[in-house]
Amino acid sequence: MKVADYLVDYLINMKVTDVFGIPGGVVLDFVYALNKRKDEIKTNLLYHEQNAGFAALGYAQSTQKMGVAFGTKGPGILNLTTAIAEAYYDSIPSLFITAHSLSDTDDRMRTIEDQEINVIPIFSSITKYCVRVDNINNFYSELIKCISIANSGRKGPVVIDISSKIWNSEVFENKIKEVNIKNEKNDFKLAAASIEKNLKISKKPLILIGDGVRQAGVEKEIIEFSRKNKIPVIYSRGSQDIMASNSDMAFGYVGSHGVRYTNFILSEADLLISLGNRISFPIGSKSFLNIFNKCKLIRCDIDESEFIREIPNSENFKCDIKDILQEIENKEIKRENVHEWLDKCNKIKEILWNADTDTPIKEIAYMLDIFKEKTGAIVGDVGNNEFWLSRAYELSSNENKILFSRSFGKMGNSIGKSIGAHFALNKGIICFIGDQGLQMNPQELQFISKNKLPIIIVVINNNSSGMIKSRQIRRYNSEFLLTTTETGYSVVNLEKLAKTYDFEYIQIESTEEAKNKLMRCNYTKPLFINLIVDENIDLNISLPIGNNCKEMEPKLNEKIYEELEKL
Repeated sequence: MKVADYLVDYLINMKVTDVFGIPGGVVLDFVYALNKRKDEIKTNLLYHEQNAGFAALGYAQSTQKMGVAFGTKGPGILNLTTAIAEAYYDSIPSLFITAHSLSDTDDRMRTIEDQEINVIPIFSSITKYCVRVDNINNFYSELIKCISIANSGRKGPVVIDISSKIWNSEVFENKIKEVNIKNEKNDFKLAAASIEKNLKISKKPLILIGDGVRQAGVEKEIIEFSRKNKIPVIYSRGSQDIMASNSDMAFGYVGSHGVRYTNFILSEADLLISLGNRISFPIGSKSFLNIFNKCKLIRCDIDESEFIREIPNSENFKCDIKDILQEIENKEIKRENVHEWLDKCNKIKEILWNADTDTPIKEIAYMLDIFKEKTGAIVGDVGNNEFWLSRAYELSSNENKILFSRSFGKMGNSIGKSIGAHFALNKGIICFIGDQGLQMNPQELQFISKNKLPIIIVVINNNSSGMIKSRQIRRYNSEFLLTTTETGYSVVNLEKLAKTYDFEYIQIESTEEAKNKLMRCNYTKPLFINLIVDENIDLNISLPIGNNCKEMEPKLNEKIYEELEKL
């Protein structure tokens, strides 16, 4: 079997159903090999390689299957750089394929041949593994190594740069031994013992989960463990959908823009069990460090390098959380005052349930409720819009998977990811994006329209660069620069844009309008919703530097504080 055919066959055997990219001369043999198997694996032609990369990531985030994107040499593969970095920061299993036509990588010359570039030094710092394959002898072993590394331990992206001269060479896999990834140390028994020991003496325990739970495939096990032992669960914002179906043990996402009742509950805890969460608050943050002066922390992470961030009063365990849960799932951990602490958490949540849910959060929550039966996933972008979406998701009854650009924070990622998520799930997708993010990658509206994908684009439109404008309010006393229409920012006519790409267009300015207009829509076709938000509405909920974790702004009514203090 030829190299190009073998690579396609390998992807099919891995249950990959879709790949994303833009062809170029050196990858044409691979593209034609894909086309020969089009009934088993689909090649999706996007309009910019960056979005091909994001589509691959949306595909992977939706299912935890390998996401695959390709690009030609030089500018093609470099256009994938941002998506590769996103995959690295957010630990998304993904394979990026490119090719080259020269064997010479002599760096003494600036340009060896037009478009030829050595990708290894460029991608080495943002991939788990990056390799250049120049001959047939090591193609098979390097492919196996790439796939193994991408899916082992803390998952992430790999790049394989294949010589175009070997696409049509025969692969002799039986002559090459497969590469084995070494087993790393796993302290799950020690971690399980520490959890059991500390739970027995804790009066106010919490479980803190992150995306590592999803990567380990133990969402159900976490829910079962928390319910069985009556332990409240809080989470990072990008992991809020893991507990969406378990509202009796779910107590919101924590952070400087977190849910107010979550921060209140965290400030009361005496034990925090962190499972697959990076705990990525700034090291110098008094707001969060003060918590750990009185709260025991047990950190369980598959990536030992995360423990470089030292946190007081903590025990660190490098382990697979799946093994921890298997170790303690059948143990009955006897604790005192179990219901007293859970009741207090529920009362805090009840009192603060509607806090910080003014416009546009109520409108977004209403949309999420309307769309929950019509779509299979929600994709968020970057900006103030993502925080409004997260808060609305907590308020809504929608339990669908929600995807974000978590650690890397790439504005304009959500349209590409929505495309990948649709092909992964074979369901409708609702894509939320800001007016600024939309203008970074609008060309993929053509892909959605041409293929008649059931993707709903919701533009949260405040006619400004909202997140940076919010910082200018706080840091520069509302002296705006490049963030408003008066200082250089502008938005295209969204109705004309939607109609140019043949989307059904709706404009909404209130919950009442949403109720009237959304009930009549055809959700089996591309839909464009322009949600108008007053540009003067700021991202109000925040935690000022140095404040106690529960002392968020804007301040609550004093009667509410008094009610909370009595609990």
